[in-house]
Amino acid sequence: MPISRRHTFPFALVAGVTALTLSSSLPAGASRQPSAASVLKAVKVAMAKVSGVHVSVSSKNGPVVSSVEVDIGATSGMEKITTGTSHITIVVNSRYAYLSGNASGLTTLMGLTTAQLKKIGTKSIAIKAGSAPYVNLHGNLTTTVLASMLPAAIGTTVISAPGSKGYLLTWNTAATSSSSKITSVLEISSSSLPVKETITSATGSGKTVFSKWGEHVKVKTPTSSSVIAYKKVTG
Repeated sequence: MPISRRHTFPFALVAGVTALTLSSSLPAGASRQPSAASVLKAVKVAMAKVSGVHVSVSSKNGPVVSSVEVDIGATSGMEKITTGTSHITIVVNSRYAYLSGNASGLTTLMGLTTAQLKKIGTKSIAIKAGSAPYVNLHGNLTTTVLASMLPAAIGTTVISAPGSKGYLLTWNTAATSSSSKITSVLEISSSSLPVKETITSATGSGKTVFSKWGEHVKVKTPTSSSVIAYKKVTG
């Protein structure tokens, strides 16, 4: 069961409640447009100060519609992914990661086998802290992951956001043998808070909205009688 896969959504990051403003990276009195590097530096400083954020994603790839709802916290997090009729939910805290979903979600999104589904039944999979799958899932749903999701400064363009004191970051992801070129636009507020991101390609589009800056994420975990150990599923 390839439980270490990265559960993708177009963009996920968080920024500070008491944030370093983007203009603070410029010399006093400077009026020139800031560089992508200075904007990204300010966002990283802001991200390091917060306890959590909510990320809501909607996307379409051909006829397939997907949505992701994520609460990213300092030590806990939750993610629900829905693609067509398939869905999974991942919950993490400092002791365990829990995975649940319907049959199609667990097979198509997580790669479980039919034999493993039979072992699980209606229970959630409990993955103990310290194991490689736990480290991956916990790292993907807590604030340490956020900085790694920013674009590289090289290849990113900064423009002033219309009607605000913030900025738009724009960049392209080159086409590959399995995907077309992707254009991304990320709006950053005047206080270095990401507001929303849109992505477009020849085959689809997506929108990510960021809210609840600085939230303290508390997750609800399943009862001990409703879980099955990861080792029992994979053994």
